[in-house]
Amino acid sequence: MILPGSDAPAAGICHARGANADIPPAWLMYITVADVPASIAACIARGGKVLTGPRNMGKQQFCIIQDPAGAVCALISP
Repeated sequence: MILPGSDAPAAGICHARGANADIPPAWLMYITVADVPASIAACIARGGKVLTGPRNMGKQQFCIIQDPAGAVCALISP
């Protein structure tokens, strides 16, 4: 989805199949981080886990993580 007057995507919908089969059904918030691999390491060190990725999306790299309580979000490079 692209906001009127903009060329930048603001939201999207994906189906849980193929490469996205392991993504849980949720509204997924993306958090921009400077270094996806370093952020993955910090997540794991604090008891979280990686659900998928890291993967490339265009020129960006992203992954989906889960915290110890079960909440999920995506980490994405600038």
